[in-house]
Amino acid sequence: MTISSVDESAFRLEEIMAKLRTTVNKDRCISSGDCVDTAPTVFAFGDDGKSEVINQEGAPRETILAAARACPVKAITVVDEETGEQLYPPRTK
Repeated sequence: MTISSVDESAFRLEEIMAKLRTTVNKDRCISSGDCVDTAPTVFAFGDDGKSEVINQEGAPRETILAAARACPVKAITVVDEETGEQLYPPRTK
């Protein structure tokens, strides 16, 4: 393996594991469990029976976004911490 291929691999891993801020709107959550099923290292049910984030960095970016998309009531918001861009749900213009 060359140094450049190591650098490229590290860049791809950093891109996959980009810092995200993921939140669950407890008022909107209906406890469907889709997020927990999709990303169990990121989401779990709290004492109130609602989903909550247990580990912001518990899965790759695409897994976290897939879990947010799986929520039937769009109770999960995902923001890229570096850019401030809301990745899900997309902001309407």
